[in-house]
Amino acid sequence: MNKRLIYPFFIAALVAYVGLGAKLFQLSAADERDDPYQQLELFTRVL
Repeated sequence: MNKRLIYPFFIAALVAYVGLGAKLFQLSAADERDDPYQQLELFTRVL
């Protein structure tokens, strides 16, 4: 009986963990430091 309850809980926790990780990755990718135009401006200033 316990195995019947553990497997769905484990699957739900795994799906939630993957979903949360994907959302955090998406938010970190939208950071201003990743803006290519800002990086290009910095590169031209250095040159």
